[in-house]
Amino acid sequence: MLSRLWCGYACPQTIYTEIMLLIEQWVEGDRNKRMKLDKAPMGLNKLRIKLTKQLIMVVFCLWTGFTLVGYFTPIHDLVKAAPTFNYGPWETFWIFFYAGFTYLLA
Repeated sequence: MLSRLWCGYACPQTIYTEIMLLIEQWVEGDRNKRMKLDKAPMGLNKLRIKLTKQLIMVVFCLWTGFTLVGYFTPIHDLVKAAPTFNYGPWETFWIFFYAGFTYLLA
């Protein structure tokens, strides 16, 4: 029972997947609109919609990596270093590692 609660509602992968689905629905529309878009030939409008969706997903994933590192490095220091991307090697690695796997698995 408790494992079902964890895997179905509280697991980070489940939550990230639901957020990605919400982004997809927000950008591409409901199921019928997404199916129609997928069947349409590639054009500028379809490319713009697909790239917008992916860009929002990547930004979300980078944000999750940033907040993960914020647990271990003072978040104020991370925010201050953001405009120049002046992070240490481990901070950079973990931001992109966590973001990459969030994107890949969700």
